[in-house]
Amino acid sequence: MGEQGIGRRELLAGMGAGTVGAVAALGVGMTPVWAKESEGRVEGSWQAVIHVEQPPDKAVTFPAMFGFAGGGVVTRVDGRDNAPSLGTWKHSEEGIVFQRIEYQFAGGALVRTVAVRAVAQVDGNSMSGTFTGLVAGNFYRSGSFTATRVPAQGP
Repeated sequence: MGEQGIGRRELLAGMGAGTVGAVAALGVGMTPVWAKESEGRVEGSWQAVIHVEQPPDKAVTFPAMFGFAGGGVVTRVDGRDNAPSLGTWKHSEEGIVFQRIEYQFAGGALVRTVAVRAVAQVDGNSMSGTFTGLVAGNFYRSGSFTATRVPAQGP
């Protein structure tokens, strides 16, 4: 372009090279996260069976549904009374770790909120794990659960 400086083509070519470099650098930093997520993909809906094991006098088994969304959102609907819960999940060294707050109702009134922490392992379309649930020191439950992925099927 002679002495007039950088031309439009040269500018665009330089911007393109810079963009490719930035994307490549970003991709290098994100590779471990992608690899880890692919090892135990959790996003989707799961049909679960919950086994409350402790304390022994409160042992019970019941169905529930889990929903895991990208970005770390987890929901659960209790199969006994449709009690809703909402929380967060992430990949960790332990497996899939999630925390949620569960709202329990009786006769239309909120009776208590339960803070639940769970750790799970995902193997394809199966999940299994353990949990603990606490309410301000006066309520404690722990146990295990298994779940099966609900397949996405078209019409």
